[in-house]
Amino acid sequence: MLTLFLLLSMDAEIEHVIQMHEASRDMIKSLECNYSIIKDGQTQSGYYRRVNDDILITMNAFGKTLITQLGSGIRLDYSPSNEQGPSIKRQMHDPKMPIPNDVWILGLLDVYTGNGKKMSIPELCRKANHIKLTRRDHFCVLSMNHEEVAFTITFSSQYNFMCTRIERIEKKHSASAKNVHYVLTADDFIDYGSIYFPRKSQAEITVDGVKSPTILHHFSEISINNPIDPERFKLSYPEGTIMADFVDGVAYDIAPDGSKIRVNEKYTVGKPVSRETPPGPISPYATIKKEPVSYFYYALAFFGALTVLGLAFEIYRRSKRARKA
Repeated sequence: MLTLFLLLSMDAEIEHVIQMHEASRDMIKSLECNYSIIKDGQTQSGYYRRVNDDILITMNAFGKTLITQLGSGIRLDYSPSNEQGPSIKRQMHDPKMPIPNDVWILGLLDVYTGNGKKMSIPELCRKANHIKLTRRDHFCVLSMNHEEVAFTITFSSQYNFMCTRIERIEKKHSASAKNVHYVLTADDFIDYGSIYFPRKSQAEITVDGVKSPTILHHFSEISINNPIDPERFKLSYPEGTIMADFVDGVAYDIAPDGSKIRVNEKYTVGKPVSRETPPGPISPYATIKKEPVSYFYYALAFFGALTVLGLAFEIYRRSKRARKA
């Protein structure tokens, strides 16, 4: 009975940590920042915006500018300079799949689950197996397994239970798979009105024992839950830009404002994509149904304690009666 009581207490404590982190991340309704990513001596920089279910990233990827905008399950990738001239790709987007640099910017809110897809940290914690909590100073460390992957996620009560470190260990489980050890660490947290966000982070990746160069991330001009000017990155496409529409299965020449001028017969983009079942919401901030597990466990723990006390009292009462006899 005592073991059951301790287990229930630990489960309630784990759920408390998850709920505190979830409440903190749910406070972020919009995020805007400039960023730079330094890898192998090269710097990639740009602007990042996320407003609920809308995501906009602009970046200079070693001389090539890419702008990705998501909304309603549709992804637009714009490249002003490539071998065929300026072009836009329009395609369906799986909301569970990461987008370029999304994992670096908000990697402390969403995690890879080992199958190339992503999941919010609260969702991962609630679906994981063998979850264990360890406390160190103001850090709460949750260790767990999900499918073939082991995770260790660190939260800080000092930063309102925001995540400060994610470690993922993926063991090789097939001939085509690889051993992957991934660590993302955040630093230099700033308080934006009870919302904490890091100004620095770094990623270390080791694949089959070979360590890749450390990737450094720097964030500046961070704005959280402030109005974002929709005109800031309104695009004007150069003449000759082509939209390859992989959703409708057709290519178009477009005007500077993005409107379609004519069908471009030179491009083959395949068959139209079936949209009978539209993709779900893109936002990782979508509300996750909160089960009242913590209250349930607290109730069980309370009645468990009463049972233990009752048994102890009954043993004492009987032993006292036996001594009198």
